[in-house]
Amino acid sequence: MPRGIVIIDWDAFEGGIISFKYPESLDVPTNLVQLLQISHTFSDGLLTLKDGRFHAVSVGNETLEKVIVLILSEFEDENDFFDIVNTMNSVVTDVNEEEQLKNQLIRLFQLSQSVFKARDAVLNKLAEEITELKNKEIDMKQSLEWLIRHEESIDKLIIFLLLRYGPLDPGHLLPYIYKTQELLKSKTNNVQKDKIIKNKLNTTFNESKIKLDTIGNIGLSKTSHIEKKHNKTPVEIEFRKSTLISQMDLEKILQKMAENNILKEDMEGRYHLLIHYGFD
Repeated sequence: MPRGIVIIDWDAFEGGIISFKYPESLDVPTNLVQLLQISHTFSDGLLTLKDGRFHAVSVGNETLEKVIVLILSEFEDENDFFDIVNTMNSVVTDVNEEEQLKNQLIRLFQLSQSVFKARDAVLNKLAEEITELKNKEIDMKQSLEWLIRHEESIDKLIIFLLLRYGPLDPGHLLPYIYKTQELLKSKTNNVQKDKIIKNKLNTTFNESKIKLDTIGNIGLSKTSHIEKKHNKTPVEIEFRKSTLISQMDLEKILQKMAENNILKEDMEGRYHLLIHYGFD
């Protein structure tokens, strides 16, 4: 945010002297006052000065032998304040009455702070929008990863993979597809195993109940009979190993999807979703 305004006059004996500053508490090193005055003897245009933490935009008024200076904060962008400094120069040229000149310069200084606030608000809004977009991107990626883990259709899986990771060739698509197929196979086997065990235990329980009803008192509880029955006939489950898709089959699927205008193959052999082609 701008820190203050300074007007430097030329004095034949002392060189540059401050004739006006706002606010009054503003501190400007004497060596920089002289530097600004000397710099504008060689240029009547806009100048920027950075010296350590001192940062200013100034303009020379050759007619009045004055230098109008707007002092900025250390990391300010001086380009935002060129118009205001030129306006200050015009006011200094046109307004002769001292109190009126002071009031107008203070008003312009306050305007310069409004410029900063407006710019800062825009940057804050932009930062919020960027953060929101990044969060949406993260949510989208997580959603796509969930779909990838649970999709059985190869065609749809390819689409989700290209949406998540961008253009891929068959060699890079294949490991992702293998991983999903293995994960789905493992989940399916676990579900089938649970169902078979449950059915087996239910059958054992029913058989035990019938025997307990018919054989009378034989000194065995229902629980022990079920355990013996279950231990006598252990559950054995075998699953066939599912066949993973081959690269040749994958390439056929990709070519078919390209023929149906879903995918597009580029010169490097990578496949793009057609809606993205040309924008990656």
